[in-house]
Amino acid sequence: MKRILLLFLVVSAAAHAQSSLSVRDAMDLALLRNYDLQIARNTAEELRLNNSPGNAGAFPSLGLNARDRESKFDVAQDFSNGTRINRKGTTSNALGADLTLNYTLFNGFRIRATQARYAALQEIGEQTLILQLQNTLSQVIIRYFDVDRLK
Repeated sequence: MKRILLLFLVVSAAAHAQSSLSVRDAMDLALLRNYDLQIARNTAEELRLNNSPGNAGAFPSLGLNARDRESKFDVAQDFSNGTRINRKGTTSNALGADLTLNYTLFNGFRIRATQARYAALQEIGEQTLILQLQNTLSQVIIRYFDVDRLK
């Protein structure tokens, strides 16, 4: 009996008329779920974040290198005074590190050119996002009124 009641409730809920979708709801839904728009938004954000003096090469670079060299070897030496040294498994360890700082004083205005290029790429990304937004909204509005006209 419970199964029949549950089946009746599910079928009656599915048979209930759908609520009408307004143009505003259709546009909000398209803006929320459109993958092309999400990709354009992410690309514009990436280009905005890349537009920095550090990426253009204006900041110094710092490097750290460390090395540890360990050796194991056998020693067999005969000295002229007759002394003889035989050692098996002798170890040697050399540890070293260095720190480097590189700073470009002048590179032929390449930093300025790179910053201008990043600014142009950022502008292109923003314009692409706006274009994608307008295209998506226009397609949704056209499709919505086509469906409404066919009703």
